[in-house]
Formats: sequence, structure tokens, C-alpha cells
Amino acid sequence: MYIRKRNLVLIIALLIGLGFTGFLYASNPDLAKSSTLQSVLANDKLQICSDVPFSPFEFKSNQGQFVGLDIDIARFAVRAMFGIGTADGSAVQAKDTADEDKLIRQRLEVIPTVFDVIRVALNQGNCDLILSDITATLPRALTVNFTDPYVETGQIAYVSNKDKGKVVNYEDLNKPEMIIDIETGTTGELAVRARFPKAEIRGFDNAELALADVVNGTADAFVIDDTLLKSQIRRPNVAAAGFLCCTPQNLQPLTKEKISIAIRQGDPDFLTWLNLLIGQMDLQPVTPELKALFGLSDAEAELPLLPALRTHWLINFQG
Repeated sequence: MYIRKRNLVLIIALLIGLGFTGFLYASNPDLAKSSTLQSVLANDKLQICSDVPFSPFEFKSNQGQFVGLDIDIARFAVRAMFGIGTADGSAVQAKDTADEDKLIRQRLEVIPTVFDVIRVALNQGNCDLILSDITATLPRALTVNFTDPYVETGQIAYVSNKDKGKVVNYEDLNKPEMIIDIETGTTGELAVRARFPKAEIRGFDNAELALADVVNGTADAFVIDDTLLKSQIRRPNVAAAGFLCCTPQNLQPLTKEKISIAIRQGDPDFLTWLNLLIGQMDLQPVTPELKALFGLSDAEAELPLLPALRTHWLINFQG
């Protein structure tokens, strides 16, 4: 096969580069020792930064426990890291499902963190990773590394019923008399500022406060992930006070995004492990033990674990 000289040079350079990278990793044992993965194992605890409350991803149950999709992913990560289970031969043997959950939660620390500063908190060492419905974007990837995505989402609007009939498409929100709420530092804020420059934009540190502002009739709309709003609209008070923009036939997101886990840069071992975790969860059959641990229904348990958890929290969860 004929290969142009220039292409051959590029191929050789690429192979040399890959080989040199492998040589660097292989000849630098300190890189593996400095991985966050090793410190988590040594400390017997995984610490996650999370923008609590942000239902259905991370919030507190009536019993005071952290729950949600992101929390369940973290629980499965802890379970896998430390070999916790009820099955014979588990590295950390649990007596039953309740004991298994207790052993997992003892090794998981959720650190509530305002989303606008969550990447700063990670890089300052306040936590081991971010699990907080964070969209992987090119600007954010300049300061943190992202795993493979575990959810696909997009930005949509929740509109107050006082604007029913006036707001039938997104363009109707781009008016000076419209007040649009956002959670500061999110991709929702970026979408609103780009799409609705004529509207008055109000920022909140917390998504639930922004949503409540519209429910109470103080603002006209709130823009955030469709996964959150489609869950919240099932709450009677939210459904009674507003609607998702703009109609069921035209419910197109303002953006299309992918949600990932974020870690500090320069940690290939931890990144590889987390990507393997997400890949395994996407294929992992739901065993009776996992069904009980995550409180899945019979129908949800027919799916692999990650799709089952997405269905449980993003579709079936009633708030």
C-alpha cells in the first residue's frame, strides 16, 4: 500500500509519542502513588463535592440521608472500591442490605458545595471528585478532567402560569418585561444570557430557590436541566404553578449536554478507574442484592444498573 512520505512521518511521530507517554507512566511509580484513588483507599473514605439540594440528583431524604442519582453512583463507587457486599467472599462483609448501606455510607462523605465555586473547591482539595449534575464543557475542561458521560440532558424552561398564553415559544421570553431565574455558574446561565439578552436575569446560588421564585409568581421563568424540571413538574405544587416551555409538541431543549464526573487534572489512574466504573454500571445486571440496595422496582431491575438508576430517579421519582 502506498503511503505518502508526509503521512508516514506523522504516523511514526504519533507512535513515538504514544510510546514515550507509556514510558513516562511506566517509569514513574510516583504518579500512581499520588493518585486520588490511592488516597481514597488509604483514608477509607470517598469525599464528593455536590450542590445539595438539587433533586433528583442530590438532596436529603425525610430521614436525613443524602439520596439521588449522583449519590447512588457514589454509593456504587464506594461499594466497588472497598469490596462491600453481602455475598460470601466480599472484602467487607455485610450482614444484610441495611448493614451494607451503613458500611457504604460510613465510607462516603458528601460535602455540600455551591455550584458556582464547586470546581475551585475540588482543586483546593476539599473533595476527591465532583458528582453534581455537572456538564462537561471545553472551558471547564481547562481546569478539571471529565469522565465519560453518564446522563445526556439539555436546558429547558419552567414558565409561570401567569404567562400562559403569552409564552408559546422561547422567543416570547426574550422581552424586557420577562424575569428569568438561573442558578449561577451553570450552563443554564450561559444559555439564558446567550438566548434571552433582552430579559431581566436573576441569579440564585441554589436551583430550588430559583424554582420556588417562579412557583411563587415572582419570576416568569427558570431555565435549568430538563432532567431536573421533568422531575420537579411531577410535584403537585410545581405542576399547579407553571408549565414546561413551550408545549409538549415543541419541548425542544435550548442546548444538548452531557453530564460527567469531574476530577482534578493529572490523575490518569483515577480517570481510568471512574470510566471503567461508568462502563460497568452501564452493563451490570441488577442482582437481587443491588435491587434491594438501591430500592429499585421490578421493572427498573430488568434494566442494567445505570439505566435502571436513571429510570428510577429521572423518570419514576415523584419528588
